[in-house]
Amino acid sequence: MGDDSWSPTVYERFAAEREQPFWDLLALVEPTGGGVVIDLGCGSGELTRSLHERSGATKTVALVGKTREVYRRLCNRIAK
Repeated sequence: MGDDSWSPTVYERFAAEREQPFWDLLALVEPTGGGVVIDLGCGSGELTRSLHERSGATKTVALVGKTREVYRRLCNRIAK
């Protein structure tokens, strides 16, 4: 079996391929202002910043290091 460890060098090497679906979807976003961007903490935060700027969001919530309870409450709020 190969080495399954995460490598920042490999992660960056494939940045364009990894990010292209994000840019494709972002092109469809109409700025509305006043929204909230939720960052699940799966990357460097650069794409989250771009989404925040493009969408006109007034707030970005980072879930990195937050408890499961905060996530559960947030999901319940969104579902309403």
